[in-house]
Amino acid sequence: MISLTVKFILNEHTGKVKVKFIDHTIRSDVRPISFGINKK
Repeated sequence: MISLTVKFILNEHTGKVKVKFIDHTIRSDVRPISFGINKK
């Protein structure tokens, strides 16, 4: 069974959302992923 935690962190000033995937099954492979969302 895969235990996965996803965290969404919103920066109100820049409008960017940082998504952090935390895999508890493979602790050696934790990669934070960042991407931007343009506010209109």
